[in-house]
Amino acid sequence: MLTVLLALSSGVSALVPLFEARRPRHALMEKPWRVAVSGAGGQTGQSVFRKMLARPAEFAPLGLVRSEASREALIASGVPAEAVAVTDVTDPAAVKAAVTSCDAMVICTSAKPAPTGETDETLTQTLILALEPEPEPDPEAEAEPEPEP
Repeated sequence: MLTVLLALSSGVSALVPLFEARRPRHALMEKPWRVAVSGAGGQTGQSVFRKMLARPAEFAPLGLVRSEASREALIASGVPAEAVAVTDVTDPAAVKAAVTSCDAMVICTSAKPAPTGETDETLTQTLILALEPEPEPDPEAEAEPEPEP
């Protein structure tokens, strides 16, 4: 199950302790937590993303950005290329594909994900729905129907 947190610009510094509180103690010792950060090219998302990058023993963040230009800007600033992915956050399949290796996600994406300035009030809902696990197959539904006598 993926843990999802919403980041507000006023609460960035509170996110790292929140992750630690939600993560089982034994998991802290095993490996860094893989966390996708949507909006990693923006002000709030970049702050969250960089705070996690600064704690490599605890976090292995994946910054999700909407354009190759944002990706290149982060790489030029010293962020490892493998830590940044261009992803269309309005496409649930693209989000799901991008975060398959992640333990958690911090949603820092603006309500205006397109450069046009259009507001998409369903964006956060779309991101969360994209992260829901696939339903388990129903063995009874897959069973062949018995022939009628």
